[in-house]
Amino acid sequence: MSSGYEYYHIPKIACERIDIFTKLKPGKFEHFNETNYYTIKRFPHPELGILTFAFVHFPSKLHMDDFDHGEESRIFKKEVEDVEGQCKSNKTVLVGDFNMNPFEQGMMAASAINSYPTKYEASKVQRKVKSRSYNMFYNPMWNFLGIQVSLRVRTIILLCKTFKSILEPI
Repeated sequence: MSSGYEYYHIPKIACERIDIFTKLKPGKFEHFNETNYYTIKRFPHPELGILTFAFVHFPSKLHMDDFDHGEESRIFKKEVEDVEGQCKSNKTVLVGDFNMNPFEQGMMAASAINSYPTKYEASKVQRKVKSRSYNMFYNPMWNFLGIQVSLRVRTIILLCKTFKSILEPI
């Protein structure tokens, strides 16, 4: 049964691991940094304005150890923050498969993704560690470990069920 929508495949530059399909025409997307493990795009949302999406697919633990996951997370976060700085906006959503549990160092370390399980903690936007400020993300994956939290714009989203609520209009 047809949904009545026409979907487009967003062209890949360097990231062969991620395919993006959308109702938006490819010309609506602004392309930023891209590696084998992630791609960063900006595009308009009909209700929330221009959003930055960083789509990620880190290697499995079979091919990358915890130290490398942590290091890749730090590099990835720096790339995301560089794009946020360029665009003067932190309306950013991280989406994908990090191949890490939400409580692992690569997800929670201040210099890495720095994602938190509660809306209250993440609403602080930054946390200080040894006199250095680090931007924070809210990670709803903790919902699936028994902690109930709600969605907001600067979010890490890892499941299509949650992902659909933001992307449905686009």
